[in-house]
Parts: sequence; C-alpha cells; structure tokens
Amino acid sequence: MYKRALVAVDGSEQSLKAVQVAKEMFEKGALEDLSLIYVVGYPQPIISGHGLNTVYQDLQKDLLSEAKQIMDKTLVILGDTIKAKCITEIGLAAETIIKTAEKDQCDLIIIGNRGLNQIQRFILGSVSTKVISQAHCSVLVVK
Repeated sequence: MYKRALVAVDGSEQSLKAVQVAKEMFEKGALEDLSLIYVVGYPQPIISGHGLNTVYQDLQKDLLSEAKQIMDKTLVILGDTIKAKCITEIGLAAETIIKTAEKDQCDLIIIGNRGLNQIQRFILGSVSTKVISQAHCSVLVVK
C-alpha cells in the first residue's frame, strides 16, 4: 500500500487513464492520499510592439486558465467521494513533478505514457522516462 501518490495530468488521454488508475487504487485502499499536478511549461517570450512583459504575462494567464480547465475535467473523473490536492506549477515537467513528489513526501508517482516515437523521444525527451530515472520513489507508468 502507498501512503501518498502524485498523479501527473496534462489533459491527454494517457494522463486521464492515469487518474482513473489512481482512482481505482484509492477505492481499493491501495492509496491513502492523492495529489494531482499540472505543470505549465515555460511560455516562450514573444517580442511585440506591446512590450515583451505584457505579452508574456497574457500568455502565462492563458496557460494557467487552460491548466485550471484541465484540472477541473480531471476532478470529474475522481468524483465527489475522492478529495485530491490540486497543484499547478510552472516549469519543466519532469523536474517539477519530481521536486513536488519529494517536497510532498510522495511514495508513488503515477504518470501517463504519451507513446512518443523514437524521433520525438530523441528530440523532445520523454517526461515519463525522466521521471522514472530520477524520481526518489516508485513510478507507475500507465499506457
């Protein structure tokens, strides 16, 4: 049994499956506490006549608004009986997931596998692969 789990969500089908798996584990008593994390990637600054700072702040607001919508959609899967802590962070996905799991003393990270092909994985890197290799705790990858 795991005491505390952190589930990474990004709105993808695989992350929603990860939430469903976490829900089932919680209902069966295999998890005591559940947190959800959505990591907003660093918005790339855009140079504009309105000023870089204004455009950057507007983009960040849009990304945080999208994060809230995805988190709300995710909470619907858990239903009314499972209470989860919702975390939204800005940063690099794998590193932020790992740091949050350590800080919150999670003993399990649940993450979806996006199924990148070899070229995509080489160029972008795989968040789940980075989390598996660097996490201090167990990692469950849901396909």
